[in-house]
Amino acid sequence: MKGEITRRGFLGGAGSLLALSMLQVRCSGAETPAAAPGAPVTGVTPVYGDWQDVYRQQWTWDKVVKGAHHVVNCVSACPFNLFVKDGIVLREEQNAVMEANNENLPDFNPRGCQKGVCYSQLMYGPGRLRYPLKRVGARGEGRWKRISWDEAIGEIADKIVEVAAKDGPECVIYDSGTANAGYGSEAGEMRGFDILGATQLDGWACAGDMPLGVIMTWGLFNVDSTSDDYFHSDLVLLWLGNPSYTRIPDAHFLWEARYNGSKIVSIAPDYNASTMHCDDWVNLRVGTDAALALGMANVIVSEKIYRADYVKEQTDLPLLVRDDDGRFLRESDVEKGGKDNVFYLWNLAKGEAVPAPGSEGLGRSSKLALGDLDPALDGTYSVELADGKTVSVRPVFERLRERLADYTPERAAEITGVPAETIVEFAREVAAAKTVSIFGSWGMMKHHHSDLFQRGMILLLALTGNVGKRGTGLHIGAWYMMSGVETILSDVQPAWWQKALLKVFTPTVREWIAAFRDYEDEHMYMNVPALLFLHQFAGLGDVVDKPEYHDARPGKPLREAIAEGIASGALPMYPKNGKQPRVYVHTRVNPLRRWPMPQLAEKNFFPKLDLIVGVNVKMSSTCMKSDIVLPACGYYERRGIKYAQTYVPYYVVGDKAVEPVGESKSEWEITGLLLKAIQERARTQELAPLKDVKDKPRDFAKVYDRWTKDGQFTEKDDLTYYEAATRSSPEMGSIGWDEAVAKGAIRIQGLGPFRTHTNICSDYEPGDSVYSCQWFVQHKQPWPTLTGRMQFYLDHPWFIAAAEELPTHKEMPKVGGNYPLRLTGGHTRWSIHSSFRDETNLNRLQRGEPVAYVSIADAAARGVKDNDRIVIFNDEGRCELIAKPSPSVQPGQVIVYHAWENFQFKDWKSNQEPVPSVWKSLHMAVYGQLHYRFLYAGPHHAPRGTTLDFRLA
Repeated sequence: MKGEITRRGFLGGAGSLLALSMLQVRCSGAETPAAAPGAPVTGVTPVYGDWQDVYRQQWTWDKVVKGAHHVVNCVSACPFNLFVKDGIVLREEQNAVMEANNENLPDFNPRGCQKGVCYSQLMYGPGRLRYPLKRVGARGEGRWKRISWDEAIGEIADKIVEVAAKDGPECVIYDSGTANAGYGSEAGEMRGFDILGATQLDGWACAGDMPLGVIMTWGLFNVDSTSDDYFHSDLVLLWLGNPSYTRIPDAHFLWEARYNGSKIVSIAPDYNASTMHCDDWVNLRVGTDAALALGMANVIVSEKIYRADYVKEQTDLPLLVRDDDGRFLRESDVEKGGKDNVFYLWNLAKGEAVPAPGSEGLGRSSKLALGDLDPALDGTYSVELADGKTVSVRPVFERLRERLADYTPERAAEITGVPAETIVEFAREVAAAKTVSIFGSWGMMKHHHSDLFQRGMILLLALTGNVGKRGTGLHIGAWYMMSGVETILSDVQPAWWQKALLKVFTPTVREWIAAFRDYEDEHMYMNVPALLFLHQFAGLGDVVDKPEYHDARPGKPLREAIAEGIASGALPMYPKNGKQPRVYVHTRVNPLRRWPMPQLAEKNFFPKLDLIVGVNVKMSSTCMKSDIVLPACGYYERRGIKYAQTYVPYYVVGDKAVEPVGESKSEWEITGLLLKAIQERARTQELAPLKDVKDKPRDFAKVYDRWTKDGQFTEKDDLTYYEAATRSSPEMGSIGWDEAVAKGAIRIQGLGPFRTHTNICSDYEPGDSVYSCQWFVQHKQPWPTLTGRMQFYLDHPWFIAAAEELPTHKEMPKVGGNYPLRLTGGHTRWSIHSSFRDETNLNRLQRGEPVAYVSIADAAARGVKDNDRIVIFNDEGRCELIAKPSPSVQPGQVIVYHAWENFQFKDWKSNQEPVPSVWKSLHMAVYGQLHYRFLYAGPHHAPRGTTLDFRLA
């Protein structure tokens, strides 16, 4: 019909930008200019008369699909309604289907943020990957050609088979960072590379998200509650947290709790977007959090306003320590043939040393309840040893009192900059409150001495009895697990697992952890701590090993600690025996954006690789420097089960709303295609089973059959997986997939099986908030630590040598060189990591390019004004940003929020270039609850506190 235009023609015309901004209409992948000439357009292209037709029809749609944002490392779980017309997601809205736990607690609706409500624009944006691409120039040159999926999968499979046969499967490196964590079909990707025997980089610690001080003290990885539990808190401390930026869907619970009478206190060096809503602001100097906590503990102990009964039962503070060597008094000391993991306290009721309830060596029947025991917290006592000698011993509490004498309010004030009278008043307030909780989150984990921060925070909670009941505890992050997913993705389930799921017996937390350690060693991935991998293969060791970048008393020189750990097997490192990485596959992660000093990886790691493969939704900075790039489905183009954080008592699921953009595929299909191609090649070549470095057989001729469980699942359709996962998960009510996606959010029926990275450790009690650590405090189950208690005294030789056997304060080492300023930062408000960093609308809401927030005084001293271009620099690197002098920034502090893409910086030199991220040798010690474990503990990213300076560009 004459004068009639197609939507393609309309959007290609001069008015397309106006139409896009007003109507939220986007082209599908098949209609983009990137399509090859003559490429067929699937479906029927809608016909419009003119722009008015588009405008008038924007509120009509073909269907509404329950969706969510899967395979993105956002801890919030937000159900959405997706409005679909002509095969395109027109827009999204929050799906308000979550009910409050009871009428006295706030509603969980609505959940979402500005990123989620604009994803439909990002999914059709110019950075979207639509087709498999292969570089035709040098790496990073930007020259690509489009290839078919058969070509891409074939080349990757050929190289993996070649490398595995020649050098071993461990020379294939798989890296999903933290983006692929989920219960959906993306978990099949991790299983696929496990079957291959590839080395998997443990990306959690590389993101700086390991709560090592919590692990040292509690033996737990992540703990948290539902967000409505803050309503049960009388006092909430936002300690190095900024939930208005980082917990947008959940921040309202804090502010509603404040309206309800709770007091909210911000403890942070800068006046951030959350501080402005708080009752008080404790403005401490960067990196002095442990000193503040110890100054407050000094007041609580000296004024005797601590909970003595709680301290005696729940902590190691009554346990006896020998004066001669600083070690715990153990059964092996006092009895011939005695155990090393039975500890002692002094029973005032009978005047003798007796085994402490909960000691690991006393077995599962030992509980923390003291009964007739009256443990001493003070005094010096004599104990006869097995050899007939006598040794003097004192309770840990006595030693703690001595340590706290170094942190009087006046001394703590000198260190922190917080007035002594404020410290005293604050300490009394914490002790007097009925319920105290600390919002810590992952922001408090990225300093060199974050472990000391956390140990100090938990000491305050323990002294005041604020762990293990509603409205208390340290809030970091925890998950509800799905037993169906665990069963499907594992080849072998040990007997204890089946019995636990069938509730034949209830394992203690200690038994869960011990069983998982054994199971992971036997059946799980070839895991390597990512920072340790970069130390060995990317040249990071040349920087982080510098003695001047470490504390004067490190406990053990870093290089020695690494060598000892690798030699003993405590720290896994693959490839080994002189072999080098040959293939690197990164999926959904953007390592050149997140790794410390990425210039070292480009210089030393990438040249070792025959092939770099990127699987992603968009063309990230790392994809741009890869060899083959594969387009992955976006959030609305796939089914999914969002990993379930405890913030809400729901599992959030999403259905496939539209067909994939261009030729993109899900991780499930990509993995299946790759394993099928590998298996075909192995059979054609009659490749014998290979041995990995653990001497386990890896039969490439059967990898696809094993992945599909002999045809139970296929890459063609992941619906079978989702149906099995939901129906075999009683935590979700064992419902079918169709029922689940019809709702979009399913209320939990239980907390799921215990895992080493999800540590709620409480019973599920419908009708009220979920909270953590009930089993230890109320049920008297021993904590999963060496002593069976909250453990503040660590008598490992390295800790004693470092003077960190008890919580203490240490000044941050000058990592970066002798410069006057300290770098801090946080999760950006305008992106989920780098996924949204180049989204046009979100950039319009801020400066739109990398920016550094600096203090008014520091800017004036360097002649810098608002929006000037500056260079931040130190001995290791530099980058250029624009400056925003701000009165909210403390003098001596530079704030750069994370996740800017490298290509958004001049010369691709990002804010990670000057960040060496030096970790502590103590984090590699092996001691009871301390050991490397996948997604648990290990060498840890520490960008905060890096020393630097800035000048005009």
